[in-house]
Amino acid sequence: MILSHKKLYRKDLHGDQLILCHPNRKFLIPDHITKSFKKFIRKNNFPEKLSFKTLRHQHATVLLSMGIHPKVVQERLGHSSIKLSIDTYSHFIDNIQRDASNKLETKFLNNLNFLDFYTSK
Repeated sequence: MILSHKKLYRKDLHGDQLILCHPNRKFLIPDHITKSFKKFIRKNNFPEKLSFKTLRHQHATVLLSMGIHPKVVQERLGHSSIKLSIDTYSHFIDNIQRDASNKLETKFLNNLNFLDFYTSK
């Protein structure tokens, strides 16, 4: 049964390449993971709509809000390119851009002597 599920999902994966696997490094059937996760959600009174996908998006959003470079987020999520990560989280990256502009403006306003660099001969 496990072998047939493995063929359906990713037959080329090995125990050391799996994120979620049995302690003996054998393939976990995705449906079992989902059922166990839902049971955990109910038992701990988390919102029923919480999912792995929600946790994944939250993970990326928190990293970006902490100022972590999008390349790191791309690598952690396993996206094939940084473009995919930026396209997926562009709504959040806009907030980061606004924050960067605000910080730069504050820095310049608090350090007006930076103009001395450009005006001195």
